[in-house]
This record gives sequence, C-alpha cells and structure tokens, in this order.
Amino acid sequence: LTIHSDRKIDYVHIEDFRPSGTEPVEALRSYRWDAGLYYYMVTRDQSTDYYIERMPEGTFVLSYDLNVTQKGDFSGGISRIQSYYAPEMACQTGGVKLMVGE
Repeated sequence: LTIHSDRKIDYVHIEDFRPSGTEPVEALRSYRWDAGLYYYMVTRDQSTDYYIERMPEGTFVLSYDLNVTQKGDFSGGISRIQSYYAPEMACQTGGVKLMVGE
C-alpha cells in the first residue's frame, strides 16, 4: 500500500481487503513502527486493518506477506483509507486481478 498525504492527519483507519486464494503469513495483532509510521495492525478474516494515530505529511509504503493457497484467477480486494474524525477525508482504490499458475 502506498499512501500519499499532503497534510498531517490524526486517527486514520486503513482497510486492505486481501485477494481471494491468499492467506496472511502473520496473523498476530501488534503495534509496529515501519515506513516512518507507528500503527496498530490487525489481521481479520478477509482484510488487514491499520490504525494510525498520527500520520505526518509525506509518502508511506505499508506491506505484509501473503501465502497463495491455490491456483486460479482471483479478484483482488480494494483498499480504503479514512479519517475517523473527518470522514469526508477518504479514498478507495480499485480492485486488481490475481492470476496464479502452477
């Protein structure tokens, strides 16, 4: 996930829906420091959620590892980002297609 922020934003929620046919490598909830952000990461059944108390201005890249569980053509999920206290500040990505061969 690549996030571009042109201003400081407090209390941000990012929801990243995983592609079908994949499972996260790590499933533990934890606080993390990565890409210049301190956040709480939660792995759910169909998404990975990030809770960020303070997001400074800049560009940030968040990532996590997935295992492919079966071959085939799958739809990738969307990602959403939204401020809790200013819900009009929100963005959503389009879906992607994942093709897994042998």
